[in-house]
Amino acid sequence: MTLNPRRLAAVWFADIVGFTRLSASDEQSAVRLVAILQQAARSATAAHGGRVVNFIGDAALAEFNSTDAAMKAAMRIQREFSAAAAEAGIDSCLRIGVHVGDVVQSEDGNLFGDGVNTAARLQEMARPCQIVCSQDVWRHLRPRGEFAFDSLGERQLEGITGKVWVFSVHDPASSPELGSQPLPVWRAALTRLARLGKVLVAYVVASLITWQL
Repeated sequence: MTLNPRRLAAVWFADIVGFTRLSASDEQSAVRLVAILQQAARSATAAHGGRVVNFIGDAALAEFNSTDAAMKAAMRIQREFSAAAAEAGIDSCLRIGVHVGDVVQSEDGNLFGDGVNTAARLQEMARPCQIVCSQDVWRHLRPRGEFAFDSLGERQLEGITGKVWVFSVHDPASSPELGSQPLPVWRAALTRLARLGKVLVAYVVASLITWQL
């Protein structure tokens, strides 16, 4: 197999949530979801100037010339897939990992390299219905108002040297579904402090009432 020189590309992996379990209980619905994924992937990549590299079972790998295009396509496929699945009477969504990094392309158009591996690992760590990206993607897109980011902290991704700072991504115009986005570390800490403060206030008030009595 001949490989072309390395180049920089933005890529994402999208994977159907709960596909293995669904395949065991309802093969027809599982096959339908794969068809929906493939149609949504082709639509999203075409709309943002990318290409579907390949489909691997219930997952899709896509490539783009910019992080902006990759992220917009990721958001689009998430919306289109969920809507089409719901229309088919199936409750399903995607996990998506987005990264920008070095890739090499084989003669048949397939991609290899650290960029692809990192995107795959990011997809694996995403929660249902969640898009996650690396710090490299965040660095490119943080000034843009079309994307909202929550830090998930540094993570050690399997097979990747060194820790990677990871962010969840969503459209700022629409609030993430409850439970679909884990709170960033700093926000979770503030939430715990707020709860502790409420407990302390209640304790002080109760103590004053008891003292006055």
